[in-house]
Amino acid sequence: MEKEYSELTIREKMDILIEEMIRERILLNDAKREFEKMYIEKVLNYYKNNKSKAAEFLGMHRNTLQGKVKNLKIKTSK
Repeated sequence: MEKEYSELTIREKMDILIEEMIRERILLNDAKREFEKMYIEKVLNYYKNNKSKAAEFLGMHRNTLQGKVKNLKIKTSK
């Protein structure tokens, strides 16, 4: 009996995603950039665009987060 997706470990879920990315020929740098962008967007959304709280959660300085937001062209409300 196969596990439901919600029962899979994060590693098992990532394995499924990576297999698909390999089939689609997605390059590592593109995958890392897109993951980082989406992760930061989700964290910022969770903290209602409070960059100080988001940066603390992400384990980085607020200025580092601001640089990533600019570099990754993440749209946030001011």
